[in-house]
Amino acid sequence: MGFSLLCAVQGQQSSIGNFSRTKFSNLKFCGIKVHSVSPLRVKDTDNAFISLELTVPFECPTSSKDCFIEVDVFTPTATIDTCTIATLANLQMNSRPCGVRFNTSEVHKIKNITITNKVGASVSKPEFGIEYDVLMSTHSLRSHDMLSKYWIESVKVHTFVDSTKVGSAHCFAHSDPHMQTFDKKLFENQKPGIYLLYRNTKYKTEVHTMHAPCPNYNERNDSPYCTKAVAVRAGRDVYIIDILEQSSTFKICDDAVLSHKIHKMPGNAYDIYLPTGAIVHIRNTWQTFLEIDIDAGLLDYKETDGLCGKFDGDSTNDAAGVCCKLEQSNSLFDHNFRLKLERWQEELTVCSCDCDPRDDCSLKNYVTCSSDRVKICAHVESKTVYSGMCLTDRRKRDIHVQHEFQPDSNVYALDSLISKGRFRREATVLDLPTARRQCENAMNTTSVQMCSDLPGLNINTYIENCALDAMASNSMEWTQLHIEGIKKACIRIVEFNQPIPAEILANFNTTSNYENNSTNTSDVSFLLSTTPSFLNTSLFTSDLLQRIKEVSCPNDCDNHGQCMNGKCRCDNGYIGDDCSVDSNAAPIIVGIPDRGLCDIKERPCKQTAVIGRNFVESAKLSCRLTPIQVAFENQTIEFPSTVVNASLDTFLQIFCPLPKRQRRSVDSYNSSDVAAHGYRVSVSNNMKNFSNEDTIVIYDSRCTDCEKRNGTIVCTRKPQNCMHDGRCYEQGDIVDGYECVGSSTIQWNEVVTTKDVHPPKTTSSTDQGYSVVTTKDVHPPKTTSSTDQGYSAGVTTEDVRPPKTTSSREQGYTSRTVPSTSFAKPHHKSSAAPLHQGLIILATTFTIQEIMRAHMMGT
Repeated sequence: MGFSLLCAVQGQQSSIGNFSRTKFSNLKFCGIKVHSVSPLRVKDTDNAFISLELTVPFECPTSSKDCFIEVDVFTPTATIDTCTIATLANLQMNSRPCGVRFNTSEVHKIKNITITNKVGASVSKPEFGIEYDVLMSTHSLRSHDMLSKYWIESVKVHTFVDSTKVGSAHCFAHSDPHMQTFDKKLFENQKPGIYLLYRNTKYKTEVHTMHAPCPNYNERNDSPYCTKAVAVRAGRDVYIIDILEQSSTFKICDDAVLSHKIHKMPGNAYDIYLPTGAIVHIRNTWQTFLEIDIDAGLLDYKETDGLCGKFDGDSTNDAAGVCCKLEQSNSLFDHNFRLKLERWQEELTVCSCDCDPRDDCSLKNYVTCSSDRVKICAHVESKTVYSGMCLTDRRKRDIHVQHEFQPDSNVYALDSLISKGRFRREATVLDLPTARRQCENAMNTTSVQMCSDLPGLNINTYIENCALDAMASNSMEWTQLHIEGIKKACIRIVEFNQPIPAEILANFNTTSNYENNSTNTSDVSFLLSTTPSFLNTSLFTSDLLQRIKEVSCPNDCDNHGQCMNGKCRCDNGYIGDDCSVDSNAAPIIVGIPDRGLCDIKERPCKQTAVIGRNFVESAKLSCRLTPIQVAFENQTIEFPSTVVNASLDTFLQIFCPLPKRQRRSVDSYNSSDVAAHGYRVSVSNNMKNFSNEDTIVIYDSRCTDCEKRNGTIVCTRKPQNCMHDGRCYEQGDIVDGYECVGSSTIQWNEVVTTKDVHPPKTTSSTDQGYSVVTTKDVHPPKTTSSTDQGYSAGVTTEDVRPPKTTSSREQGYTSRTVPSTSFAKPHHKSSAAPLHQGLIILATTFTIQEIMRAHMMGT
């Protein structure tokens, strides 16, 4: 803890004289001093600073010109329901996220440790605070015993979060699309183009949407426009779901801020968690357009713009459709624009330093840093989608990159997918009163009735939008979309207003005022100003939330199943989260990314994404893989198919694992002719009815260029390298006794070894021999083929095993002919002269004694 030093001096004129009045020095603290006043108070996402000063110099070891003292800070985490309460975190303002460093030259310099809140995702309670004891200590320091493992005075920190200003605020773009801002201003935006839906200007997060004609309206001049694509960005991460291109993937993920933040929900819905605490909810409707809701986060207050508005409590200043249209080149849908995006700022990163040094723990094992200022408390039934591009190691991320989806026009026509709707035209024309009445009747469901009287939920908004859609389409097919919207909004409001769990209330210490200091000495305690109004649970009970969820099945099971405890139990013949898919209908493959080409120079090619529709998550979702080999003559050989389990990533994409390739010998082609390999891929939801096929071609661009031309795989050889069994080798590599030459006239050349041959290790006493190659007295057979001319026989001195023999041991060897297909067959241009035309390789097996005797005789 350090100590305070005080010096006193007295004087006297002689040894027998009187002492003078005592003169005192200033009080000197020796150690590391805390300048911050305890307790510190941190409100919402504001920052507070623990200021430290090193007051005494310290000595460096003789071997070091400069050294330093490191101070670790330990921020304990509450052990109860951290989704409801805020926890303490450190803001990463330097290279040491959980502490500071003092150099020898920094005596009396003030160093700050930045403390902030990491807000619980479901914090909605005013007057709710927590007290933490923050502990600090130095590392071991051999050259200075006093400052080694030195405990600094602890600091109390009071956190206080009031998210009632956020409430259950959300912005939405529904159906064609009907809009609502965070401040609840309603308007229509049935226009084509690209729009800025939401942007947090401070935290560099934003959402762009693209509008295109709604399904089955393409032939009409007055066609309304629906959301066909959405792009979500945080820093230099952009995730796009695009119905027009049939893709859902990261387009760029340089900061990994959104890594593992895209969650698949039941019923073709997706939640994307932003670092600000905002959640982007995306629902795929009939696989033809998207419905978008954005829940505001605590860090969004007074920081947003776009069609969602300024979010400042004043709806009159929301632009409401007169702003926010973007040019393609200035949108997240443009590749060049994405490359210009600013990176995520490191100073916005928060770190948890959850380690109690009194337990003799190592802090480095407990430090976790992330871009999230709000904790993610995902739905229990959600799962994250593929984030392979977001590996934090840049080198590894490059080899996992999945490029733009470029469909092969020979697989399936995109237009045939996106132009089909489900709407039926009625003979009569609906007027507004009739449409409104029919919508009210259709919405008379159990779930809507349970939600209709809840404060904060305006059912009339959904009824009005339903009526407008019915008039525009002359159909009631849109009604279910608005019912789904009511259910989502209802659950959101009830969840937000849930009472504090009893296990948390049991730990409360009540004070008359938040500003009062707590007398509690524990690491974590709770503060309440008074008995708060939100403890009134008469409306928003946990029982009500459970009952609403139990009757809120996706799409009400599409009239093909029963809703049981929030999940659909499908009728025979139907499958899917919402029972909307015919169990006997095969999925439809649109294509494989990168036109079905996978370069092993760029990534391992251990799996492939497949883009399409009508994929259903089940134990029987599978891929049928038919292995192929591709020759330079553009000829393809197929092998027997296998069926492997697939994994559903999004409603547009699945992943098929690719088996480890086995080396094959092919009678029709020599191994040097194999340019690439791959698989023909089809997909099934039941392992019986498979989709149309697409092909993935796996090749090595160091040796080969491959492409698809009108359904034909065409591969061409590159100079300076060699091919063997579909693998690429560089000049000088030796394979099966041939050296890679890689010239324009010859790929492989013979390697002959007739002396200084060392036997390989053996484990069998009867297999003591090893194989060598002799060319003595070997005559090439006659040949009538001009195409088999111009290649060199090879010799290998490793991994060659003698064949089994029944001949007598007196002869000491057994001769055998090695088939030419066991070796790489070098290719020459037709003008090149052959070295050994039609050579037969003779392998003989000798004992070690016979070789030594032959060597002494000079043979």
